[in-house]
Amino acid sequence: MHGPLGFGLKQSVGSQALSEFLAGMNLEQHVGCSPSVLNGLTRSMREGICAYEVLQKDACIHCEA
Repeated sequence: MHGPLGFGLKQSVGSQALSEFLAGMNLEQHVGCSPSVLNGLTRSMREGICAYEVLQKDACIHCEA
């Protein structure tokens, strides 16, 4: 993941600080920059990553069988 959101997630920057950074770049007219939107995106990404992990584990089990 690249860009400000990737930086924020990788560096454990809080959603409030990341929101202020994105707003400072005048991006609020183009993307959702509020802390609640960023928290929701983070939660959604974590759920997707965990679901992908389960699918990959299942695929590996089926390959070994």
